[in-house]
Amino acid sequence: MQSLEKVNLVIQELVMNQPTINGIALMSKEGLIIQSALDDSNEDFVAAAGAILYHLGTSTLECLQKGSTDMVFVKGVNGYIIVSAVSRDIIMLVSTSTSEIQIGTLMFEVKEAIKKFGDLNLNF
Repeated sequence: MQSLEKVNLVIQELVMNQPTINGIALMSKEGLIIQSALDDSNEDFVAAAGAILYHLGTSTLECLQKGSTDMVFVKGVNGYIIVSAVSRDIIMLVSTSTSEIQIGTLMFEVKEAIKKFGDLNLNF
């Protein structure tokens, strides 16, 4: 099975396990899209904005001496955006359709997907 097919399987499983997810994008830390499952969104813009969000979170944590970045959260009235590192060069953005969710369950599912991506040894 090809790498992108395996990536798609992990994405599909994440959405199936957490039905409030309405968008996932896998991208380089430079903001270039690798693979996505986004609802009517400009994936190039989402990838670029996600990379910026991740870098801002990382820079802020470094400035405040809070250690390395695990996840960057943004909560809006209509949902969350979570950005997290998958590998040294790849990050993942997850968007939810509502802010009325169990955030712990979502965090667990995102971390499980990241482990699965890690097992794939992705190189893009």
